[in-house]
Amino acid sequence: MSEAGKKRKGRPPKFVRDHQGREIHGLSYHKSSESYYATFEPSIRFGRDFDLAVMRFRQWQAEQGKQRLHLGVPFGGLPGGFTDWQADPSPEVGEFWSSEHEVIVPIGQGDLISVPPEIVWKQARTMILKDPLEASKQLGIPEIAHLRDLPPLEPSLTLQRIGEMYFDRRDRRVTPNELAKSRMFWEEFCQVIGVTAIHEIRANHINRYRDRVCEAHHHGKSTTYVRHRFGKVKTILRHALRQVDHPQDISHVLTLCVRLSPPRAVEKPAVAIDRDDFHALLAAADLKWRAMLLVSLNCAYYMIDAITLPRIAVNPETGVVTFPRGKTGIMRLAVLWPRTLTALQAYLSEHGHNSRTVFTSKFGKPYNRYGAAERFQDLRRKAGLDDSVKFAHIRDGAASAAFHAGAAGCLDTQYLDVLLGHRIRGEKVKYISLNPAAVRPVCEAIEAHYFEDNGTAAG
Repeated sequence: MSEAGKKRKGRPPKFVRDHQGREIHGLSYHKSSESYYATFEPSIRFGRDFDLAVMRFRQWQAEQGKQRLHLGVPFGGLPGGFTDWQADPSPEVGEFWSSEHEVIVPIGQGDLISVPPEIVWKQARTMILKDPLEASKQLGIPEIAHLRDLPPLEPSLTLQRIGEMYFDRRDRRVTPNELAKSRMFWEEFCQVIGVTAIHEIRANHINRYRDRVCEAHHHGKSTTYVRHRFGKVKTILRHALRQVDHPQDISHVLTLCVRLSPPRAVEKPAVAIDRDDFHALLAAADLKWRAMLLVSLNCAYYMIDAITLPRIAVNPETGVVTFPRGKTGIMRLAVLWPRTLTALQAYLSEHGHNSRTVFTSKFGKPYNRYGAAERFQDLRRKAGLDDSVKFAHIRDGAASAAFHAGAAGCLDTQYLDVLLGHRIRGEKVKYISLNPAAVRPVCEAIEAHYFEDNGTAAG
C-alpha cells in the first residue's frame, strides 16, 4: 500500500474477491470502464478479464515491492495441488522473475501457491541431470549437452593453500624481511578478495583489490608500493600454476590479474648536488662518512651502492673498483681519486672490521637502508643543510659533471655509461668494460668539477 493509501480518509476502498470469496487487497473494479485497476494507483489498469487481471496485478505488485518472484503459468497448466506439482512439474512453466524470497504460481481460477526457490532449483537440477541434451535445447545453453562428458571436478584450491605452496618452498633463498613482506601482501590480497577458494574469484573481486591498493597510491603511497603488491600476488599464483595438475581455475584468475597494472612511475628530474653543499657535508663528516661521500661521488653511487659495496670490489693497489649495479646486474668500473683512496684507507685503518662490506654500522655490521638514511639525516643537519639535499643528488652530480665534460669534447661519453652501469649495445661492450684506464678521464672530470675551485684543503 502506498503512503497515500494509508492516509486516505472517507469511505473505505472496495476490493474485488477471488473465486473462493477471498478479498484481493489492492485490486478494485471500475464499473464504468468494466476494467480492473490498482486501488491506490488508479492509473494502473489490468484489463477486463478477471483471471488475467489478477495475474497482472500480482506481477505488478511484486515489481513494486521487489519481494516476490512470479511464475506465469497458463491457467490449469499445473494439475493438482502443490504436492503434485513438486512431484511432476508441468511442462508449461513459463517465465521466471528474479527473487530471493518465494515463487508464486497461479493455479486454477486465480488461486496462488507459494513455492520455495530451492524447490525450483532442485527440480531444475533433476531435469538437467535426467536429460542434459533436452535441457540444453530448452535453456538455450549448448554446453549443458556435454555435462556427462566432463571429468569429475577436484576440490578447488583454497587461497590459504596456494599461499602455503609458495611460502613453504625450499628451492630459493630469501631474507626473513622479504618473506614477511610477501606474506603480508598475500594476506592483504586474500582479505580484500573476501573468498575462500580460487574458483570463487571473479572480475569484481580483482577490481576491488586493484581499487583498494590504487586508492592508497592516490593518498600518497609510492608507485613501488603498488608494483610490489601486484607483482607478488601474480608471482604466488604463477608458482601455484606450475604445481597443480588441473590449473584451470588459477589460469583464469591470472587472466583476470591483467587488470593489476601499477600506475606509470613519474620520472623524477635529476638534481646535481651543489659543490658548496657537498663540501659542507665533507666538513661535517667523520672518517667513515667522509670516505663514503667521496666514494659515492667518485663512483657515481646511490646510497644503496655505497652501503653494499663489497671489500673485494676495491683494489687498494690500483684504486680500481669493479662492482655490478644492483638494479640491472651490469658491471661498473671506476678509478678512485688519490683523495678518495686516502680517506678510505684512513677509515679502514681506524675502524678495522671483518665485514664483507666496506662500510658498516657502529655495531660492525653491514648497514641497512634505513639506518644509513638516518645517519645521513644527522650529517645533513650537522652540516646546516635542509632536507632538500638528498644523497641521490651525489650520483646525479657525478653524472652531470661527466656528461658536460663529454659534451665539451673532453672525453668519450660511452665510458660514462661504464661508470654509471648503463647498458652498452654491441660487441664492443666486452672490451670497453675491461679498460679501467679509459674510465679514468670520466672520474677525473667529476673531480675537477667538484674540487678544482676549492683547493686541496677543501678536498
